[in-house]
Amino acid sequence: MRSVLEILEHEGCWEEPALKAFAARNRVDVRRHGPLALLDYQEDILIDQWNDFNRQCRGLIVDLESRSLVAWPFDKFFNLGQHPETAREALPAGSAYEMALKYDGSMLTGFVHGGQVRFATRSSFDNVQTRVAGEVASRRYGGLRQVDMGRYTPVFELVGPDNVVTVRYEDTDLMLIGVRDREARRMLGYAETASFAAQHGLRPAERVEGDLEALIRQSREGAGDFHEGWVVRFDTGLYVKVKTWQYLAHVQAQRMGLGRKRLVERYCRASGDEWRRFVAALPPRAQQAVASFGDELQARLLAFCAEVDALHARFAHLESQKDYSLAIQANAPRNMHTFLFARRAGRPLEPIVRARWTDVGALDQGDEIVTPAMIREWALARTDL
Repeated sequence: MRSVLEILEHEGCWEEPALKAFAARNRVDVRRHGPLALLDYQEDILIDQWNDFNRQCRGLIVDLESRSLVAWPFDKFFNLGQHPETAREALPAGSAYEMALKYDGSMLTGFVHGGQVRFATRSSFDNVQTRVAGEVASRRYGGLRQVDMGRYTPVFELVGPDNVVTVRYEDTDLMLIGVRDREARRMLGYAETASFAAQHGLRPAERVEGDLEALIRQSREGAGDFHEGWVVRFDTGLYVKVKTWQYLAHVQAQRMGLGRKRLVERYCRASGDEWRRFVAALPPRAQQAVASFGDELQARLLAFCAEVDALHARFAHLESQKDYSLAIQANAPRNMHTFLFARRAGRPLEPIVRARWTDVGALDQGDEIVTPAMIREWALARTDL
């Protein structure tokens, strides 16, 4: 694989306009911070569009003035079965491998700029995550200042209760998940990363012992605490993500909007045909649960409309709008006022209730409608999550 520096030199892309044009052709975004440029691949790249350039642009940082590499975190790597190189039959059978826990947070790259240790996410030099990372590093990891950032790029995962993606963590921390030796143009192995962490007072990713095939079975069958999965690093340099079915199901449920609140919102926005098409596209067990929830919502909606009608009937004889308003304010719950005035004006109630469902009551509270187990096989079939 040609390095980004070699590619930029060959393409003559050290000036910002040329860099942005070349990056755009290769599905990479460029963000500037003074002389620094942060290169980040776009999320919708197809499998056959990956190349030497965009695979390395996972938050890679170059200095356009000095034409140098400032930080080089992980290259893009794939889930098991997502790419031809990560198909089970294509894995390097004769290669040794190491395994580590995969954390579900925000990846941050450490680098030095202006004499200070800084952090960047894949797509930003300055956001909530970079600022929290700076605070955590300052408070806990003073040894980071002793890292030779001219040679090494440390890569962290920021986890914590205020940075929840899918998995919840009790403590806000920076986990050292990888180190790039830029001189040797290689990522350190997990054992080497643990030694690097011990040398500089950092917290390394948790290493996992065992057999890869057993780990894959565990990912499909489920065991232990809920977590995202694992990363396998082969001695050939190949990385492979192995994700648990529970995590895949949670993410798929989020993407499809299968949480209770999102289902309420979808039901209220959709026509009857749109709702039926949505339900029909779900896995069988989820279809049944979501269809029943839709029936429950419709029953509640009609019951609420009937309650509005009954209240309106008590005061419909009042000819003055003022008298009606005073009566409603004195005798009707506040969350019904809008609907009662709409009823008095002769407007159809159901569309108004659907548009303002949150005014009706806490219908987004309670157990989730779709459980991970309902979409287990569906989630396992997805390798892009």
